Amino acid sequence: MQRPKLTKKIIEKAIIGSSGLISTIAQKLNVSRVTVRNYLKKYPELEDLIIEEKENILDFTESKLIKKIQEEESWAIKYLLSTQGRKRGYGKEPAEELPRTIAQEVSEEERKFLKSIGVYVKPEEEK
Repeated sequence: MQRPKLTKKIIEKAIIGSSGLISTIAQKLNVSRVTVRNYLKKYPELEDLIIEEKENILDFTESKLIKKIQEEESWAIKYLLSTQGRKRGYGKEPAEELPRTIAQEVSEEERKFLKSIGVYVKPEEEK
C-alpha cells in the first residue's frame, strides 16, 4: 500500500502542536526524521513554523515558572533570580559587569531571605 504524497500543507499541519520537535512531526506523518528534514530543505519557509512552535513551548514553560513564583515557591524564585536577575547582582557568582550600586538597593531583610534560599547577593561596599 502506497503512502499518500506529503504536501506542504500536510507538513504544516503536522508541525502545529509538535513543540518544534522533528521526531514528533515524523511520528504524526508516519515518516522518518530524515524525511522530515528533507522536506524542510525543500520548503525552507516551514522552518519559521518550527521556530514559532519552539517559542510557544518556551512561553508556556515560562508561564508555569511565573505561576510557581507567584505561589512563592522558593526554588522558582531562586532559579529566576540566578538566571535573569544576574544583571542586578543575583546568582551564585557576581556578574563582573555589574555596578555595586544595584545590589545595594536590596534591604537587609531581602538580603537575609535571599541568602536563606541560596541566592548570592553582592555585598554592600564599605562606606
